[in-house]
Amino acid sequence: MRFRLSDDQADLQAAVRDYALSKGEAGARRRAFESDTGFDAPFWTGLMALGAAGIACPEDAGGMGLGVMDLALAAEALGYAGAPGPFLGQVLAALAVARFGSSA
Repeated sequence: MRFRLSDDQADLQAAVRDYALSKGEAGARRRAFESDTGFDAPFWTGLMALGAAGIACPEDAGGMGLGVMDLALAAEALGYAGAPGPFLGQVLAALAVARFGSSA
């Protein structure tokens, strides 16, 4: 079986990877490990501005409406860069709110 990413998937993965490599330098990782929160706020704020937390959330819930494959591609890119931050927890929380939350 041959597997190939779509152009949009490759662009998404490249954007996340490029951001993580350029902004998640060793200093950001050190600040994350030494902080009380476990993440570097400037790095994390920028990643959230890219929409990374809402990749697999429906558009009507404020997400991108993409699939689990796209989410996995972003996670792989962050792992490749050794990105500091609670990506999995953020994504799971966003999916839970999108699925089970209310407008209130």
